[in-house]
Amino acid sequence: MSSNAIVEQYEALKARQQELQTKIAAIHADFKRGLDPDASDRAIELENAEVLNEILRVTEKELASVNEALLRLRGELPEVEESQSTI
Repeated sequence: MSSNAIVEQYEALKARQQELQTKIAAIHADFKRGLDPDASDRAIELENAEVLNEILRVTEKELASVNEALLRLRGELPEVEESQSTI
Protein backbone atom coordinates (compact mmCIF):
# COMPACT_ATOMS: atom_id res chain seq x y z
CA MET A 1 0.00 0.00 0.00
CA SER A 2 1.37 3.43 -0.92
CA SER A 3 2.10 6.06 1.69
CA ASN A 4 -0.70 8.27 0.34
CA ALA A 5 -3.20 5.43 0.61
CA ILE A 6 -2.07 4.72 4.16
CA VAL A 7 -2.40 8.40 5.11
CA GLU A 8 -5.89 8.57 3.58
CA GLN A 9 -6.96 5.40 5.38
CA TYR A 10 -5.47 6.67 8.63
CA GLU A 11 -7.32 10.00 8.32
CA ALA A 12 -10.60 8.23 7.49
CA LEU A 13 -10.20 5.99 10.53
CA LYS A 14 -9.43 8.96 12.78
CA ALA A 15 -12.61 10.66 11.55
CA ARG A 16 -14.63 7.50 12.19
CA GLN A 17 -13.04 7.19 15.63
CA GLN A 18 -14.23 10.71 16.47
CA GLU A 19 -17.75 9.95 15.20
CA LEU A 20 -17.95 6.82 17.32
CA GLN A 21 -16.63 8.57 20.42
CA THR A 22 -19.23 11.32 19.95
CA LYS A 23 -21.99 8.73 19.56
CA ILE A 24 -20.90 6.92 22.72
CA ALA A 25 -20.81 10.19 24.67
CA ALA A 26 -24.34 11.03 23.48
CA ILE A 27 -25.65 7.64 24.59
CA HIS A 28 -24.04 8.03 28.02
CA ALA A 29 -25.56 11.52 28.30
CA ASP A 30 -28.98 10.09 27.43
CA PHE A 31 -28.64 7.47 30.17
CA LYS A 32 -27.62 10.14 32.72
CA ARG A 33 -30.85 12.05 32.15
CA GLY A 34 -32.70 9.30 34.00
CA LEU A 35 -36.24 8.08 33.61
CA ASP A 36 -39.44 10.08 33.40
CA PRO A 37 -41.58 9.99 36.56
CA ASP A 38 -44.68 9.22 34.46
CA ALA A 39 -45.17 5.44 34.28
CA SER A 40 -46.22 5.29 30.61
CA ASP A 41 -43.32 7.47 29.51
CA ARG A 42 -40.96 5.47 31.71
CA ALA A 43 -42.07 2.22 30.04
CA ILE A 44 -41.21 3.64 26.62
CA GLU A 45 -37.89 4.93 27.93
CA LEU A 46 -37.04 1.48 29.29
CA GLU A 47 -37.70 -0.05 25.87
CA ASN A 48 -35.53 2.64 24.32
CA ALA A 49 -32.82 1.91 26.88
CA GLU A 50 -32.63 -1.67 25.64
CA VAL A 51 -32.09 -0.42 22.11
CA LEU A 52 -29.53 2.14 23.27
CA ASN A 53 -27.62 -0.53 25.18
CA GLU A 54 -27.33 -2.60 22.01
CA ILE A 55 -26.29 0.43 19.95
CA LEU A 56 -23.70 1.22 22.63
CA ARG A 57 -22.36 -2.34 22.57
CA VAL A 58 -22.03 -2.37 18.77
CA THR A 59 -20.50 1.12 18.71
CA GLU A 60 -17.92 0.24 21.36
CA LYS A 61 -17.04 -2.91 19.43
CA GLU A 62 -16.56 -0.91 16.23
CA LEU A 63 -14.48 1.67 18.10
CA ALA A 64 -12.20 -1.08 19.37
CA SER A 65 -11.73 -2.32 15.79
CA VAL A 66 -10.99 1.20 14.57
CA ASN A 67 -8.44 1.68 17.35
CA GLU A 68 -6.73 -1.60 16.44
CA ALA A 69 -6.59 -0.60 12.77
CA LEU A 70 -5.10 2.78 13.70
CA LEU A 71 -2.38 1.05 15.71
CA ARG A 72 -1.54 -1.19 12.75
CA LEU A 73 -1.39 1.78 10.38
CA ARG A 74 0.83 3.74 12.75
CA GLY A 75 3.31 0.88 12.45
CA GLU A 76 3.26 1.20 8.66
CA LEU A 77 3.52 4.99 8.72
CA PRO A 78 6.20 6.04 11.20
CA GLU A 79 6.34 9.61 9.86
CA VAL A 80 2.89 10.40 11.29
CA GLU A 81 3.41 13.18 13.81
CA GLU A 82 3.00 12.13 17.41
CA SER A 83 0.14 14.60 17.94
CA GLN A 84 -1.77 13.04 15.04
CA SER A 85 -1.13 9.45 16.04
CA THR A 86 -2.79 9.62 19.45
CA ILE A 87 -5.51 7.01 19.68
